[in-house]
Amino acid sequence: MVSHLELAQRYMTESIGLLQRSGYRLSLNFDLNGWAALLRSAPKIGIVNPTFDPTHSDLKPNEAFWLQLNDDVGVAACIADRLFRTDDFVANELATGRVWYATPGDGDRPELLPDVPLGRYTGRVGHAGGLWVHPRRRKDGLSWLLPRLVRALSIINWSVDRHCGLVFEGIHDSGLSAQA
Repeated sequence: MVSHLELAQRYMTESIGLLQRSGYRLSLNFDLNGWAALLRSAPKIGIVNPTFDPTHSDLKPNEAFWLQLNDDVGVAACIADRLFRTDDFVANELATGRVWYATPGDGDRPELLPDVPLGRYTGRVGHAGGLWVHPRRRKDGLSWLLPRLVRALSIINWSVDRHCGLVFEGIHDSGLSAQA
């Protein structure tokens, strides 16, 4: 039987090979200021996710990283990931707004649905987000591959118990997240 770690390592190796054969160059970065600066100047971006922005979140050393994917023209895509150590990700991070802000205000706390799964995401929880794909590279499969790659890296680097991400309502309603 293949372990989660071995499966994650296989996925990482294969996906990086695929990206290289497709002409991409991948970099792994640990300074999230670079991720935030990149997204602040990116075309066709909705928001810079505060979860991964050091000006809003309390990012600890070795508990966050981001991937930058370049092609021959420039930046093609990026995504970020971070580790939460928690008794309950939904109750302690999401419901309080701490998933986004070190010091959340009243308006930063979402109203949760009654059937939200409390107590399911505990321990070492990887959380991905901040995915952006340059308009010239959309529909190339990067929004499918990159979230899975950061999930594999979370397993390899942090031995996460769970991994999650959040999707904007419009993306959810379009069916894109379900297809991916």
